[in-house]
Amino acid sequence: MTGTPDFQEWEIELHGHRVIYRIAGSGPPVVLIHGMRTPTGAS
Repeated sequence: MTGTPDFQEWEIELHGHRVIYRIAGSGPPVVLIHGMRTPTGAS
């Protein structure tokens, strides 16, 4: 692999949170999610 891979960056709002995601490469999708927590005491 050489250089930096090209990717598309997108931004959406999900449940009041700004979410940025990237699309790159080919093949089956891989989804990594982090940082989406529910505040303590929420139901």
